[in-house]
Amino acid sequence: MAAAVLDDGAQPNQPTRDALGTWRGLAITLSALDTYYWPQITHALSHSLADWRTALVAFDPQQMLTWLGRSPGQLERQVTSLRAIAGFCDDTGEFWELIRRAKATAWESLRGDAAVAMDYRLAADILDRFADELDPGSEHAAARSASWRRRACVPGPDRWTRP
Repeated sequence: MAAAVLDDGAQPNQPTRDALGTWRGLAITLSALDTYYWPQITHALSHSLADWRTALVAFDPQQMLTWLGRSPGQLERQVTSLRAIAGFCDDTGEFWELIRRAKATAWESLRGDAAVAMDYRLAADILDRFADELDPGSEHAAARSASWRRRACVPGPDRWTRP
């Protein structure tokens, strides 16, 4: 069977290829980071606590950044973009303040635009946490951390300190 070949008019244009590369890069980045940050966000593990602690102790944020081929500036732009998209598509209005304080298991009941917005915000949170570990002493990291704790109503970083 011969492979179908698209004519030039049906090929994706450069902006489309750039966008696909960005989304593909985001998927790879989030997949690489979720082992370390997802349990901190959801307060749930899909594997043993011992395995997670071992992975967390061995995690080197700078080495991961190098492996991903990303820069802190790229992470920051991606976070800004994800939060902007979430804000645009979220139809929950001021109820968002209540939703983000709910248990992670309750987020699974979200549907439609609210679920999409939550996914964007969670992705941004993973990237924010990674950026904070890359430069933990920065003024920007401290502001993000304090802001996140206020929004999420969780205790300070001492609750999730590395073993």
